[in-house]
Amino acid sequence: MAYSSCAINPIENEAVLGRLLKAARGALELVDVKDRLPGLNWAHGHTSWHVFDSNMRRYESYKDVPVNMRGTSIKESMFSENYAKELHLERSMRLLPHHNDCGGFFVAILQKIGLLPWEGIQQLTGNNGG
Repeated sequence: MAYSSCAINPIENEAVLGRLLKAARGALELVDVKDRLPGLNWAHGHTSWHVFDSNMRRYESYKDVPVNMRGTSIKESMFSENYAKELHLERSMRLLPHHNDCGGFFVAILQKIGLLPWEGIQQLTGNNGG
């Protein structure tokens, strides 16, 4: 499965992937495609990033976010500290304008390697979504 966006904000990309991979509990993995795209210039996905509020205040960690902002405009899942190195977020690809004379673009290839936690629930309840 491919996840892609034309955004370059890690909260819209790596944080989304991290949350999905954590929810999948080992049933999904990011595919390393570095040797499969010769001639395409790109940068590895981020494994750490900062979170900013609407006033451009930077937060290193969710614990640094004022209590009145927690869970509203800034959510814990936005922070890189929540995503272990074992998720291999660096396997995602960031294509930046200066890499290939293009716009900004993000892509990650995911492979299913096991039963997803929510698939087991559907099989037990007989609910197939339709």
